[in-house]
Amino acid sequence: TELLQKDEQLEQLHKRIDDYRHSASFDRFTVDALQREANSLERQLMRECKEFGDFTANLSITYQQVAASLAPTAAAVEFIDMPLPDGDRLYAALCLRHDWTSPRLVPLFNQTDLVNLDYGNGLNLHDALKTPKGINQIYTNPLVGHFVWYPLMKELGDDTRTVYFSPTGIFHQLGIEYLQYTLEQRVNERYEIHPLSSTK
Repeated sequence: TELLQKDEQLEQLHKRIDDYRHSASFDRFTVDALQREANSLERQLMRECKEFGDFTANLSITYQQVAASLAPTAAAVEFIDMPLPDGDRLYAALCLRHDWTSPRLVPLFNQTDLVNLDYGNGLNLHDALKTPKGINQIYTNPLVGHFVWYPLMKELGDDTRTVYFSPTGIFHQLGIEYLQYTLEQRVNERYEIHPLSSTK
């Protein structure tokens, strides 16, 4: 297609610019002319590629726009995980409600603390995920659900009814919306819950 041809053209231009910059006969005027041509071609591609436009529009959504789109009883939760100096990972959540002036960061746990939760007989979370019996324990025992959701529930307040959330890291292996956070109730019984690839 025409877009692919332009993309290949742009790649060749960048290669020529790079070659000129590293050659013995470096010529600033030639490089500048090629760079202008590359910039022009890049702008054409950006205008013509709808997918690129949709992608960049999504990236430019602000938290104010997200907050404005939420119902008064809804919340957006973006789970994040960050590396720690000791090699562990810190899990946290960025939470937002319609009436908040900015997102709130809620620290949750270190990954090793989650993974090492004891399901009895020396069974940790990774081991439990490998067997049907272990998986059943994860979803019927409130250990993980309490660990993940309890700090969020305190932050979101009692009047939150709907939660839009985006998982990260180990949460991609778990349906965290189906976890029990008490012996009597699952998270998806307390909230109308919607997993998303991103809360933006």
